[in-house]
Amino acid sequence: MSRLLNYVYAILLAMPAWVMAQDTDTLRTVLLGEVFVHTDVLKSAEIGLSETAIDSLTLAQNNGASVADLLRNTAAGQIRSYGTNGPTAPSFRGTGAAHTAILWNGITLQSPLSGSQDLSLLPNGFANEVILQKGGTSSLYGSGAIGGTIQLNNKPSFNQGLTARTQQQLGSFGNHYQSYGINWSNRVFSNSTMFFARKMENDYPYLDRYAFPQIEKKRKNAAINQHGLLQQNDWHVNKYHLLGIKVWYQLNDFEIPNATVASDNAAAQQKDEFVRTMLNWSYDRDKFSVEYKQAFSWQDLIYQPSVGDTSQLTFQTWVNRMVLNWDLSKQNTLTLGVNQNYERASSGPFGNDAPTRNSTAFFASVRTKRWNDRLLAALNVREEIISNGANALTGSLGADYLLLDGLWLKGNLSRNYRLPTFNDLYWRLDGSEGNPKLEAESSLNYEFGFKYQLPIASENLEISTRSTYYNYLVDDWIQWEETGAGNWSPVNLKQVRSSGIESQVSFDYKQDAFFTKVDFNYAYAKSINQEIADPTKQAALNKQLLYTPLHEGSINIKTGYKGWIATINHAYTGLQYSDRENLERFALPAYHVMNLFLNKNFQTKKLGWNLQAALNNVFDTDYENRRGYPMYGRNYSISLEITFNNKL
Repeated sequence: MSRLLNYVYAILLAMPAWVMAQDTDTLRTVLLGEVFVHTDVLKSAEIGLSETAIDSLTLAQNNGASVADLLRNTAAGQIRSYGTNGPTAPSFRGTGAAHTAILWNGITLQSPLSGSQDLSLLPNGFANEVILQKGGTSSLYGSGAIGGTIQLNNKPSFNQGLTARTQQQLGSFGNHYQSYGINWSNRVFSNSTMFFARKMENDYPYLDRYAFPQIEKKRKNAAINQHGLLQQNDWHVNKYHLLGIKVWYQLNDFEIPNATVASDNAAAQQKDEFVRTMLNWSYDRDKFSVEYKQAFSWQDLIYQPSVGDTSQLTFQTWVNRMVLNWDLSKQNTLTLGVNQNYERASSGPFGNDAPTRNSTAFFASVRTKRWNDRLLAALNVREEIISNGANALTGSLGADYLLLDGLWLKGNLSRNYRLPTFNDLYWRLDGSEGNPKLEAESSLNYEFGFKYQLPIASENLEISTRSTYYNYLVDDWIQWEETGAGNWSPVNLKQVRSSGIESQVSFDYKQDAFFTKVDFNYAYAKSINQEIADPTKQAALNKQLLYTPLHEGSINIKTGYKGWIATINHAYTGLQYSDRENLERFALPAYHVMNLFLNKNFQTKKLGWNLQAALNNVFDTDYENRRGYPMYGRNYSISLEITFNNKL
């Protein structure tokens, strides 16, 4: 069987050469008509799932922010954050930080060390498309895609001439952000260069609720210094072939404050440097298409604690992915693919070991349309063969059905998984140890819901609503447990169940130069330990997981008129338990946070000016997202973006 799989893998990797050989015009530059840039092939297989694309206005308003700030400001999902510059990760539908896959142009960015990606290190301005997809997609994207995915994409643009852009932003607590971009494109070639730099002192005041009596203090040792560069080139060799290369370099130098329950004189620091490269090629002709991506990532982390020795962690990942897509008929589409992933790490906490993991995944998707496209359905299957001898077989079945005009019924059933990380398996430092006997997590997910576009008489008003019920059952959930005297080790919990409801109602009104868009969102997430393997920890049975609020909600309002745009984001986060027995006295109280944005756009023939003022946490709410890590109080920022465009 393994020999057969190797043959299939070799055939798929050889396919680009075969396709190029069939096209005699490959090396000849031709004039193109209208250019169509296609999305990642696998997105078409995400049927029956909940998906939200962040609109371009919201992306622009948060251009000087991190992806963590973008999601926090738009209330687009629970964010697990250790303070304003601490590690920040998403938590979709009551799952953990390592249960959401972060995709960069379809390739996962998860660290093989931790299994997650710190969203506070990702600049929002480096992506021109951000999509939040909730639901299990391990059959498409592999390990970790249990709660959902965050998709960061760089869409090339052609035939736009020369565009240059600069942005300067100043804000509270020594916040200074600057970015520069230059793009040039004609009908066949597109070049884009982006650079950003951010400095933040983060010396903000907070109320120390753990002192007696409570007193106001100033946060110390929380400064950030970042800069990064993204270079992207895309070339339409002819109307069938698209070649592209991307290079992303970034250096993050930041201080790490202690929790406020501990000494506030700590001076820990971390330097995080990475290089990510991607080569992509696609061929699209008639009913057949091929997509190949190769991505390499190198990341180096140097951690200097306030007391003790410096530790260095370095890892590399190398991904090769080939996807073939056939339109078998007007109703049926077949997709076949292979994904090869190599991971290697070296670290002081691993001793003399340099762990590696090599995995090869084969996947297939069959999609169909029936009854005049009223039914869309997809069956996805994936098998991953891992170098330690383990196999992971996953699949999903999803459907969208148009029951009535404007009313879609949606449903999805999936089997998903998450492999233990290198830290989970091999960590050895200060008495804490990894567990090489850990099993991979597996989950059974199902969800169903509806999306309804209300029929109304007015041509200027659109009203839509959607709601989803979901249920996840995760076996062998991996969690680090204290073993005594401050030492920790990971174990497989027996079973965790996460279930809940997500609902949204949207109003969109347009009249001449005036528009208003209002979104109401609500989420209920019950995530509990349904079974526990350790008999000494039965007190946590059927209790809500740590830092997982039962209730969340938000209201987002945008109003614009003749270049003026005002935005209000108001988010509510319910009570969060900080201990496994759900004791009220240790819980973090519920909180409300409101942010205001005001934009004014000025446009001349070739110059565009965008002036923005933001007031965050308007009511100066004192809150924590994690115990001992206070967030910002009221703060402001102002920014000016200037764009020059000389179209062809």
